[in-house]
Amino acid sequence: MIERISGLSLSGPSSYLSRRATTLFLLACMTVPLFYLAWDSFEVDFRAFYVAGVAASSHLDPYVDNRDHGLRYIDPVNQNSFSRWLYPPTALFFVIPLAKLSYTTARLAIVLVSLASLIWILMYLSGRFAVADAWVLVAYTSLPVMACVERGQIDLLVLFLLVLACRCGGRFWAGIPLGIAIAIKLFPAALLLWLVLERRYRQAATAFAVFVAIGLLSLWQFGLSAYAGFLRTLTRVGPTHLAPSQVDLVQELAGVRDVGHWLTLTHAFVGSYNNPLVLLSHAGVIVAVVLVVSAAFLLHFKRVSPETGYFTMVLVSQLMNNRLWTMGMVLYLPICIIAIGKARSRLLPLLLVVPLYLPAQVRFLSVSPRFVIALAVIAYAIMSGIDENSPYPDDADPKVLPRSRTAAAA
Repeated sequence: MIERISGLSLSGPSSYLSRRATTLFLLACMTVPLFYLAWDSFEVDFRAFYVAGVAASSHLDPYVDNRDHGLRYIDPVNQNSFSRWLYPPTALFFVIPLAKLSYTTARLAIVLVSLASLIWILMYLSGRFAVADAWVLVAYTSLPVMACVERGQIDLLVLFLLVLACRCGGRFWAGIPLGIAIAIKLFPAALLLWLVLERRYRQAATAFAVFVAIGLLSLWQFGLSAYAGFLRTLTRVGPTHLAPSQVDLVQELAGVRDVGHWLTLTHAFVGSYNNPLVLLSHAGVIVAVVLVVSAAFLLHFKRVSPETGYFTMVLVSQLMNNRLWTMGMVLYLPICIIAIGKARSRLLPLLLVVPLYLPAQVRFLSVSPRFVIALAVIAYAIMSGIDENSPYPDDADPKVLPRSRTAAAA
């Protein structure tokens, strides 16, 4: 059973557990500098989430600047009457509990939960596809992960929900975490098309029902005005950096003791937008939808394995996020790890990690090519046949098998 899961020739369960313990220990060691990075950073993106939760819990509009109501409502990055809360009203339910905590406690708690979620993701995928510890550490300490931690983004939590949905297999309740992920970010809705094409109707229906239920609750709780505010945010782009005069205020709000420690990141580290469709403005959304639908059908007719198709669609769904930053590229990690585990050449793993370490200063037309390179490498891996004669079988549950394999088993 151990050999079937890991793809390695093991002497027994104790050897397998020893390998997994080593992987966990190495990840835990690398968590220390990542947490230190969060401890002494501004986490300016998380400030937007926290302020939105405080505003919503106080029955204020989270899509406007509420700084006149007190210190807890101030987001120092704001330089106009808008809020940096860019998420739909359905996501407010998940940030309102933050208002019960101090900002310092809330931001550190989110970082710990995010890193724990990523460790579980990497442990699960590396164990399933027998990925060497070196590649796991490369993924864990990649630039998107560091940016996500330093900025206080929630992409790792969304990624956890998406991986959990895959881990649950073809069972209908696997749609619950997927539905929650859609309620938070919307872009994972592209996975519904993939599930329908793969005839996993119950999971798709459950995810859609969960999303609709959360939507109706948010409509009842926050009203139509919240949805109107969200639509307004889609038509403008606010400032995304700190002015020098704002640094002291950010330090006071975030509990940051000083600036200039040995592990700090500048705005230049995050870089710029990663999705070239941002150059097309609103027309980019239409192009993105066409590309996402085309990718779903291509993967379906290519008959890739369930996990390859699912996590490729997780990455492809970011085409609809024309404001994709380096932090959002953590959604590339699962398909990257899977492709490394299935690779039959030494060159492919090296190509797969290029998007994870591409310097932010490399840009074309002011856009980082990180996302495009990730899509191109995964397309190359799929076309080169990483799923052909794969030593890693699908889940025992026949509901998650491609139709061709199911038919063959029958």
